[in-house]
Amino acid sequence: MVTSVAAGPARKSENGCVCNINDCESASATVIIEEATSDLASISDCKYGDNVKIENPTQLYLYEVAITAKPAPDCTTISSSWENVVTEPELPVVHGTTLTLSCPDGYTNLGELKSTATCLYGKVVPTEGLPNCRLIRERVSSEITPASAEQSATLDDDGAELAIDLDLGTANSADLASDLASDLASDLASASQSAWLKLTLGKVFCVESVIIHDSSGNPLITWTCSEEDCDICTDTQSHCNSYSLTVSTEDTAPYLSSISDCRFGDTVKVESSNAFRVNEIAIIEKQGQVNIYKLCSC
Repeated sequence: MVTSVAAGPARKSENGCVCNINDCESASATVIIEEATSDLASISDCKYGDNVKIENPTQLYLYEVAITAKPAPDCTTISSSWENVVTEPELPVVHGTTLTLSCPDGYTNLGELKSTATCLYGKVVPTEGLPNCRLIRERVSSEITPASAEQSATLDDDGAELAIDLDLGTANSADLASDLASDLASDLASASQSAWLKLTLGKVFCVESVIIHDSSGNPLITWTCSEEDCDICTDTQSHCNSYSLTVSTEDTAPYLSSISDCRFGDTVKVESSNAFRVNEIAIIEKQGQVNIYKLCSC
């Protein structure tokens, strides 16, 4: 990082260049970067470069050229866009230090396995790859893996599948949509509006509970099911009043069961009168012997 270029007895010109020529304004010194370098810190009183070029339209006689570099500050932080990334050695570090970038304990690296950076004039600049550190939720043994997910309408390209991808850093974004039956029965202005997230399980399960997790993996809302419904709701921030949950069977044939503490179904639907986001949703199956009988016409 060059702060000045002096040739012989120094005199400062209007453009900030320093020279020893009688008419200093006829000569110019430029600092250029021939080897590409990106993401360098923006500093107003110097110029980055790996080459210095002094030019004059006529003759140019120089006895000595002195190039002064700006003292390099330490690196104390990394880019805010590098979510959850940790460095080795830990910051702060001095200019020129090479760092290894990795993910903290409990996070999964979905990016480059080998990632390095260098401290350059107060900014940590990546030199090889970047880790993608994600907080991944692990399914419990009794958890049902949904076959598919859909939602009423999508905001910001955040699809329904983001609510079941196990990545706590992502979330679906379900927007309000008119109820089709109400639209057909009345005019659009009076049609009911709701936002919903529907999970298809692929087959019938006896659902014991449904849990919505926050971005840290902590339970935000928990619905506990009975044979009739899943209306028992507990939460941490009074969310129960904003959502409803239904477990149903879209297969038209009924299922028989005498189990009181779970509800049979192949579809789980979360609904709200407002647009909403879900970081992760978990569906817990009733453990133990569960028999499902499908009625038939014999």
